[in-house]
Amino acid sequence: MKKLIKRLLLKIFQEHERFVQKNEIKKWNLSDVYLVSYPKSGNTFVSLLLANILKQLKGTPCRVDYFSLHEFIPDIQVNPDRITELDPPRIIKTHEHFEEWNKRISTLGKGFRFPRVIYIVRDGREVIISYYYHVKNIHGYKGSFEDFIVDKNAKLREWGDHVKGWLIDNNVLDQRNILIVKYKELRSDTFSSLKKILEFIGIEVDEEIVLRAIKDSEIKRMQSIEKQYGAPEKYANPKFTFARKGLSGDIEEEFKVLVNRFYDNVEVLEFLGY
Repeated sequence: MKKLIKRLLLKIFQEHERFVQKNEIKKWNLSDVYLVSYPKSGNTFVSLLLANILKQLKGTPCRVDYFSLHEFIPDIQVNPDRITELDPPRIIKTHEHFEEWNKRISTLGKGFRFPRVIYIVRDGREVIISYYYHVKNIHGYKGSFEDFIVDKNAKLREWGDHVKGWLIDNNVLDQRNILIVKYKELRSDTFSSLKKILEFIGIEVDEEIVLRAIKDSEIKRMQSIEKQYGAPEKYANPKFTFARKGLSGDIEEEFKVLVNRFYDNVEVLEFLGY
């Protein structure tokens, strides 16, 4: 009987937590800025850059790593409760498709008030390769890349649908309230991209702070920190690091033929200039 009561109480507590989170994430402020992207498109890198900016501005002594990152930039899917603990203006990470985000935002916005959005986009052919490595090394996917690219159960909703919903077929948002950040430009000229992001958000900082944030967010440094202190997730491959290569425009030769054969998002690629 005691075990039954304990299970019931635990279930009630879990349901209450889900209810609170579901309702808390519907609350937002006009000064909020959402970092939006399809997974494996550079959202974590931008979050690291901004977290290292905020760390310096606030004088926070802790190191920015994969454990503390979402304390600075809360993730709607990971720690939504943190959002309400921060004072506006807030920067919030999400991978939501537009219709999901819009439904939640419209609870308060009534369909005509919206926060600003930074949309980070990466060539979908690179994204699917990066996501393959992700599910293989983190979740233990056993199939080959050719298996993965046609396996609907292994993948999330299509990259093309995500981009179309936010950028191409979107007649809801004022385009002046969306900053498009291309991963290729972010990697090739991080300083200029980060300055544009900060200007869009409305954060004024000295050049030294920007340069320090870039240095503290470098892939090699994050790999070193992860190897030394670990990461929140347990990987199927213990040698894997979340920050893998970070290259753009470099589709592995072994995957190039397969990607081009199966990838049918020509309209989206052309829209983005890829």
